[in-house]
Amino acid sequence: MIEASILQFPSYNKFDKHLLVDFIELRCIMNLDRSIVLSELKDIFTIEDGEVNLNFDLDAASESSIADQHDRNEGLLVDLFRHMHSRQKHYDDRYPFTVKDGEIALKETLDDGHMAYLYLLLCSHLKYIAKEHHANLTSEFEYVSLKCLEKLLVEHYRIFIFGKNSKIRSDRYKGNAIRRLEILAEDLGGILRVGAADFPTTSTGDSGIDIIGWFNPWDQTKTQPVLVAQCKCSDEWPVVKDARSRLHELMHLNDEVSNYFMIPFHYRKTSNDWHNAASAGRKCLIDRERFIKSFPLEAFKECKSFALVKDFVQARLAA
Repeated sequence: MIEASILQFPSYNKFDKHLLVDFIELRCIMNLDRSIVLSELKDIFTIEDGEVNLNFDLDAASESSIADQHDRNEGLLVDLFRHMHSRQKHYDDRYPFTVKDGEIALKETLDDGHMAYLYLLLCSHLKYIAKEHHANLTSEFEYVSLKCLEKLLVEHYRIFIFGKNSKIRSDRYKGNAIRRLEILAEDLGGILRVGAADFPTTSTGDSGIDIIGWFNPWDQTKTQPVLVAQCKCSDEWPVVKDARSRLHELMHLNDEVSNYFMIPFHYRKTSNDWHNAASAGRKCLIDRERFIKSFPLEAFKECKSFALVKDFVQARLAA
């Protein structure tokens, strides 16, 4: 399931320690003994002659010596282990790894909650995952996101999949792109700013909106709390236009719109603050940690991805 490219030098920026720790977790799963010790990480992160990865080492001056570079990398590894200890603390028994004495190891006994963490970990790094599995992982991520929001929000919210690539296609929003938007505008009491001429007649696109919901238990009068959500398994999610901005481009609304962004990444520093507060601004960010603490486990167990992840991990444990 995990491609051989996981054995290559990681192509992440040093600043993105949350991604580097994910890389280590994936490498840990793939190792024969399902663990990594500090000395092995030193080998992985040591830059040998001709192996300098500029994406990884953007802050290294060209005249730096190899020895100085190794010193910096050793300091980086200390930081990465701090990050692993932080995850172990904040995920508590939901964390599928044990971190101690300069070693990270996959637990010998894994429950369904651990499978949820590993599912989000795999969704975060599709470049290391065999392409044949991408569709299941990403389409079911929208479904799991929907169920997560249903757990988080009060019972009177009505929440629907609007995205066209979800595991479960919407029974409410059907037809071509403009027809889907017409139904949505009617639901929200909005006035469309776009028309049929703005879309190809064959387009069934979702206009960048994956999940839509609203709260109105009392009557049919509009002006109500609305939520929109996007679900992104790419580490480029911070530069994606958010669903609230897109919704306001598509229609005029009197409603207040809550802006959710669902990501499978652990988007945290060692302090557990956001990795980059600016990227998390003006949206309700549901990252891996928030996801796990409200994870819709029973719904996930009905997904193909659950069986896929479980079979993969059990095969690694038996290796």
